Amino acid sequence: MTKRVQFGCGTNKLEGFINHDSEVDVCKRLPYRDGSVDFVLCEHCVEHIPGPDALRFFDECFRILRKGGTLRICVPVLDRLTKEHGRDIVLNHGHLTIWTTILLYRVMELAGFLVAISERKPCDGHWTVIGKEKDDLETARLEGVKP
Repeated sequence: MTKRVQFGCGTNKLEGFINHDSEVDVCKRLPYRDGSVDFVLCEHCVEHIPGPDALRFFDECFRILRKGGTLRICVPVLDRLTKEHGRDIVLNHGHLTIWTTILLYRVMELAGFLVAISERKPCDGHWTVIGKEKDDLETARLEGVKP
């Protein structure tokens, strides 16, 4: 049976996923055995933790994923934003780490993943809150596969 886990789900609880929000601290060891998970989703969460903790979280995801398993990360990035929208992302949402697509890609690589940019998928829910147009501007979606 496929084990799919979501961290930082908020109100986007997905059917077929084990959904975790604040009851699991993503800055600590994740409550799964090595190689026991097939897919991890973390949408609009890692920008709320310090950069070094984000790398540690990616390391933990690498640990719990089986060989060939996927980590899907969706975060706001500064890549395509106007000055006003960029300042809003940096200053007004409790973000502790500011991402660009290239930076996120590289940090996921540092954790050992083979990384690719992805399109929106049915599991992504944040865009339904902020709208497709705004989401298209601010959200990067990357998937890392454990080799």
